[in-house]
Amino acid sequence: MSAEMRQINVKGEKERLFWIDYARGLGLVLVVLAHSQLPFKIFEIISYIIVVFPFISGYLYREMNLNEFFKKRIPLIYSYYHIGFIGLVLWLFLVPLELKKADNLSYVINYIFVRTVDMDSVPLTIVPLWYLFFLFLAEFVYQVSNKLNILYYVIALGIAKRFMGFQIHSFKIGVAFSGLYMFHLGRVFKEKNVRINNTVGIMSLAGWVIIGWFFGETGWNVDYYGKNAIGTFFVIIGEIFCAMFFYWFAKILEKAVNQKGFLHVVSVYITKFLKEFSDNAIFVFGYHITVGGLIFALLMAFGFDVSIESVSRYWYVTFLIMTASMYLLVKLLPEPVKLFFTQPDAFLKRIRKNKA
Repeated sequence: MSAEMRQINVKGEKERLFWIDYARGLGLVLVVLAHSQLPFKIFEIISYIIVVFPFISGYLYREMNLNEFFKKRIPLIYSYYHIGFIGLVLWLFLVPLELKKADNLSYVINYIFVRTVDMDSVPLTIVPLWYLFFLFLAEFVYQVSNKLNILYYVIALGIAKRFMGFQIHSFKIGVAFSGLYMFHLGRVFKEKNVRINNTVGIMSLAGWVIIGWFFGETGWNVDYYGKNAIGTFFVIIGEIFCAMFFYWFAKILEKAVNQKGFLHVVSVYITKFLKEFSDNAIFVFGYHITVGGLIFALLMAFGFDVSIESVSRYWYVTFLIMTASMYLLVKLLPEPVKLFFTQPDAFLKRIRKNKA
């Protein structure tokens, strides 16, 4: 159990923040949905769920010196390049040439520089991994800005950058600044002990869906936040609504688990499922597209008609297959295997520990 998932209670004891498991787990389920070839209009709405993860990170924020920060957060960079290398190799050597839209050198360069702006030049197997690099860089900027007492200026600069349309794609520098306000929002919610009632929670969901429908997606992976200034403004509002809904809904689930009757039984099954995804977040982030691709390749080998058109037409089946596959993998794979595929530093530490 991660120490960052705990807070100190009134007795001075550490207690788990279970609602964070549920919010992160639900966010990951919707990430899988977003990559299931669903209709673009629905994708535009679902795209807002990316804000859930920096919001949670901000809620769990604590000040660290730079040595401690790098010690705790540099594994995110290791994971990006480790998982990305596996995905890149699979893409370069297993994907048929007719499905590739760029040369191999472009794929390698975009992987190294964490560039996802031109999706045709990015291996699909590594598309979601940009978030790991973003999370590292965003918290680094936040920690440094906070220490220098310029945090609010940097947050304002990041928001202004959205309206100016100024983009920096390599290493996710641009989105690290643009998304910094959401990191801070999570911290504010914790410090102010914000409570959201049912009316506001439902209205947040409605606001998020309506804004996504009429003003389009929020494209953190490509540092894009609206067609014009009005659109950018409403996209920010939609992002806040999305974060508020997840905060409210996850706490509703947390309460439901402790109730009796049918609601308790249903919520227990749901929260167990979400917690599995949350506990294996890097594995789910890193491999859901790869696993889905391998499954469809296997189906094609057995004579099934699997094409981009059929996958898109039956996107809900694609979503169920990918979700069920990831759940079975995180449940059945031994912990050392999951560490080997996601966190090479933690895997090597485990090996050394077992030898000692």
